[in-house]
Amino acid sequence: MEPKRPPHQHAGGSGRPERRQGPCLSSASQNSRTFSSGGRQLTTLVYPDSVNYRDASGTWQAIDNSLVKTGLAHYTYQNKANRYTVYLPADIASAPIRIAFGSSWLTFSLQGAKGAGSLSGSVSTYRGALPGVTVVVDAQADALEESLVLQGPAAQSQFSYQLQMSSGLKLKPSGAGFSVVDGTVRTVFGMAAPVMYDSAQKGGARSSALSLSASPGSAGTSVTLKADMAWLGDSARKWPVTIDPTFIVGDVQDCYLNAGSPTTTFCVGASLNAGYDGSNASRSLLQFNLSAIPSTNTVVSAKLLLYLGSASTSTQTSLSVYQLTHTWTTAATWNTYDGTNNWTAPGGDFSGSAAATTNGIATTGVWYSWSPTALVQGWVNGSIVNDGLVVKEPTENVNNVLSFNPATGSNPPYLQVVHQQGGATPGSYSSAVQADSPVAYWHLDESSGSAMVDAQGVDSGTYQGGFTLAQSALIQPASGTSVSLNGSTGYATAPALTALQGDNTRSIELWFQTSSQTAQYLFDAGAAAGATNQMFSLIVLPANSVSGNPPVNSAGLYVALWGQDIYYPGLNVLDGKRHHVVLELSGNTVWLYLDGTTPGGYFTDQGGNDTFRGSWDFRYLEQPVTLTTTPNTGANPILIGNGRYVATNLLNGKVDEVAVYSTALSATQVQNHWQAGNGVTD
Repeated sequence: MEPKRPPHQHAGGSGRPERRQGPCLSSASQNSRTFSSGGRQLTTLVYPDSVNYRDASGTWQAIDNSLVKTGLAHYTYQNKANRYTVYLPADIASAPIRIAFGSSWLTFSLQGAKGAGSLSGSVSTYRGALPGVTVVVDAQADALEESLVLQGPAAQSQFSYQLQMSSGLKLKPSGAGFSVVDGTVRTVFGMAAPVMYDSAQKGGARSSALSLSASPGSAGTSVTLKADMAWLGDSARKWPVTIDPTFIVGDVQDCYLNAGSPTTTFCVGASLNAGYDGSNASRSLLQFNLSAIPSTNTVVSAKLLLYLGSASTSTQTSLSVYQLTHTWTTAATWNTYDGTNNWTAPGGDFSGSAAATTNGIATTGVWYSWSPTALVQGWVNGSIVNDGLVVKEPTENVNNVLSFNPATGSNPPYLQVVHQQGGATPGSYSSAVQADSPVAYWHLDESSGSAMVDAQGVDSGTYQGGFTLAQSALIQPASGTSVSLNGSTGYATAPALTALQGDNTRSIELWFQTSSQTAQYLFDAGAAAGATNQMFSLIVLPANSVSGNPPVNSAGLYVALWGQDIYYPGLNVLDGKRHHVVLELSGNTVWLYLDGTTPGGYFTDQGGNDTFRGSWDFRYLEQPVTLTTTPNTGANPILIGNGRYVATNLLNGKVDEVAVYSTALSATQVQNHWQAGNGVTD
C-alpha cells in the first residue's frame, strides 16, 4: 500500500482553500486567483507555482491535470490542460514518460519497470512495476512527481533512469539535483533533489540521504538514484517508504539555505527547511509575484501560509519572516545569491526587523501562518522592492529544523491577500474624460471587426494590420478592454481633426503598455518627415536612442515637431507596466504629463529631425517647454501606434482610452483623469 498524505489540518491561521477548477473567478494570472469578498473587497491567493495557464486564445484558465486519452503515438494518456503536457504509456515498459513544454521535450524511463497503470485524477499508479516497488506518477502544476513506493526492506534501493532531451538542451548539476538548460542557460526542466519518507504518524520520518549521478551515453543520459541503506535499514523505519524524485517544468522561486553546506543549492527541492540543528542554521526563501493586485489597492490583511511536513525534534519553535533586500535565483546558496556572486552577508541579505513572527511551531501535518501585512502593502504599492522573504528562527539556537512543503507537490506555500479597491467605481474614468469635453474619444473596447468607434460620434476609424481586440483594460478598476498591436503592421487610424491642425490649442491623452526595447510610436497627427514644424508625433524611446550628444541618453518620451523636438529622459516607460500620458500644445507652449507627473527634459530647435538628431540645449528644462517657433501642424489622418517620423517602429504593446481635446487640460483635470484611471478619488 502507498502511504497516505498528511491530513489538511490547520494551525495558526486559516488553511489553503482548494484550487478551484471552474471559471468562478473575479480575475486570474499564472500564479494567482482573485475572489470577491463583497463590495470593493477582494481576496487574492498568490502562489510561487502556477495555478492557471493561457489557452490558445490567450485567456487564463484553471489548470486541470486530470489524465485523459491522447492521440500521440505510443502513448495512452496525457494531462488535460496546462502549459506543459505529460504523456504516459498504458504499460510503463512500452514507452518512456514524455514531458513537452513549448518546443522542448524530455523523456525518461525507469529501467526494468513494467506493468499497466491505473488512473485516478492526475495520478497513474503502476503497481509492482519493480519487485516490491510501486511507481506513482502525479502531474502537478509545475512538476511531474514520480514516487517510488518501497513496500518493505527487501525492495531495491538503487534505480536507473534513461533520459533523452530535445536538441539544444543540456543536463547540468544543480545542488543535489539537476537542471536541464537551453542555449541561453535558461532552466527549462529540472530534476529536484529527491527525498524519502516513511509511513510513521505526523508526516513520517524524512531523509535527503539520497544521491543522483549522471552518465552520458549514445542512447541518452543515464541517471542513477541511490538511497542510503543505513536510513532504510534503521529499526525505526515504518514501511512502506516513499522515494520522491520530481521533474520540474520551468523555474519555481523557492529555496532553502543551509550553513553546513554553504556552496550547495537546495532550490525547488522536496522541502523548505528553517531552524537550527544544533550546529547549523537553515533558512527558507520565497518570492510571490503580486502584479495581479493593483498598486492603488489597500492591503487589509496578508497571510503567509506554510504546511509543516516534518520536524527534527518536538521542541516548540518560533519562526520569523523578514524582507529580503537582494535579488536571488534558484541557484542561490548560503554564500551566494545566484550560485556565483556573494550575498553581502552569508545566509542572505534581509531586513533586521521581522515583518511577522509565529510562535509554538511543533505539530506536523498542519498549516502555520504569519501576517506580514505592512510588507505586502509595500510590495503592492511599490514603496518596497519585492525581492521576496526569508523564513528563519530569530535566534538560531533552538534545536529544531522545520521542513515545510515546497512549491511543488501537495499543500504548497501561498499568500492570502485581502485588499480593498480604490475609491473610484468602474466607468468613473470615462465620466472624468467626458466631463472635460473631448472632441474625439476612442475607448478601444471593440470585441470584433476592424471598426474603431469614437464615443463622441464624430471621428470613428479603423484598425489596420496585426491587432488583437478585447485585451485587458489599462485602467483600474478594469472597465472595458484595450487593443494589442503587434509592433510590425498593427495600428489604428482615424480622419484628421481640426483641433490637431495648424497652431490650434490641443491635448491628446492615452494609456499604453509595452516592454519592447525599441523606439515606438504612440500617436501621430501631423505631416510627414521633412515639413518643418508641421509634424506632431509622440514617441516612446529606449536608452541610447537619441543622437547629437544629449546630456543624458536614457529611456523616455520624445515629442517630434520636425525642426523643434523635446526629449524627456529618465522615464521607465518600457517596463511592461501601464502608463498614462497627456501631451498639450497651447501657442508655443508644450506640457507633457506622465502618470500624473510633469518630467523635465531637453529641447532643440537646431536640426531636431531624422533619427532623433539635434544640437541639444544642455539646460534641463522644467515644464512647460517654450518653443522658439509656433507649430503649424499638417492636416493628416490620426495614427495610433504608428507615425510618420523616421527610424521609429510601430507600437508593440497595448493602447487604451485615447482622447483628443480642443483645449489644454489643466493640471487638475489631468490629475483627476490619472486618479480615476487608478481607482482613486479625492
